[in-house]
Amino acid sequence: MNDSSAMPSSTASASQLAHLSVVWFVPVMGWAGLALAWRAAGLHWPWAHTVSTVAASVAAAWLGFMLLAQALRLLRHPQAMAADAAHPVRRNAFAAAPISLALLLAWTESALALPREGLVVGFVIASVWQWLTTLWILSRWLKPGPASEQPWVLINPMLIIPVVGNVIMPLVGLPLGLNAWSWAHLSIGLFLWPVVVSLLLVRVTLAGGLPPPLQPTWFIQLAPPSVLGALALSSQAPSIWVWLCWGFALFVLTWVLTTWQSLKALPFGMPHWGMSFPSMAFTALTLRLTQTPEGGWLLPLAMLLLALGSALLLWLTAMSWRQRAALLRPEQAHAK
Repeated sequence: MNDSSAMPSSTASASQLAHLSVVWFVPVMGWAGLALAWRAAGLHWPWAHTVSTVAASVAAAWLGFMLLAQALRLLRHPQAMAADAAHPVRRNAFAAAPISLALLLAWTESALALPREGLVVGFVIASVWQWLTTLWILSRWLKPGPASEQPWVLINPMLIIPVVGNVIMPLVGLPLGLNAWSWAHLSIGLFLWPVVVSLLLVRVTLAGGLPPPLQPTWFIQLAPPSVLGALALSSQAPSIWVWLCWGFALFVLTWVLTTWQSLKALPFGMPHWGMSFPSMAFTALTLRLTQTPEGGWLLPLAMLLLALGSALLLWLTAMSWRQRAALLRPEQAHAK
């Protein structure tokens, strides 16, 4: 039997695996965020828990697939993994893997009656993974050597991903009673978030805006205040802190929406997934605020955000599947 007809397909599959970068962990964050948002919607509509479970299942399946695929990719294409590690944008997406695990654990805590011991083990794995990943990503700042010809290429909104991951960890750790370590994680996010935002503003001032393909990643700025607001609400902090976070997140959302016309003109790419989790984090916070005495008036806005966010996740997923051949190939140089 002649196998030559199968060779092009086999070669194409190998090439796609090589270009299945760690950025493909970011959709897991989006679907996990959608699950948490619909879980919050269950406070109003019991059937929303079913939608939440479906979204969480998609996120879990996607995470499992990506972990296996990246392990295989490391074995067969170690140079491709090394390229991700050296890339100024993709490097930050390594943090999306432990963050995805933490988000699924946060959903599991609220939705499933699993033994505490198992959740603690999962939290320890996600926590150590996140801590070491953040340390590795930021270690690049301290390496000696000559100044880069393009020093600002390292400063992009994707850098917020490892930072916000440390804010997410307390959402899992605090309900488990692991308070001290959870606050230690939070300290990383609280101190580094303003630093990263300041660097982004300096980059825009001195080096101009982001390359067009990266424009959707501006939405990532929405994640830290949204997650901080959810954390303040969960830890029963004074309501003023929750509303300060929500108000700033709302401003960030309206701020990044001013780029909508330029976003519509962009060809679809993986940076579009940068809109997913931040949007769902803000939606979840808004939904939870509708249950507070002073937040009932937010229900119409929360419903609108949930509908638009769900449509966004479905659109991103459909477009990723439809254009998978184009996405799983070497990126253009200007995409950095």
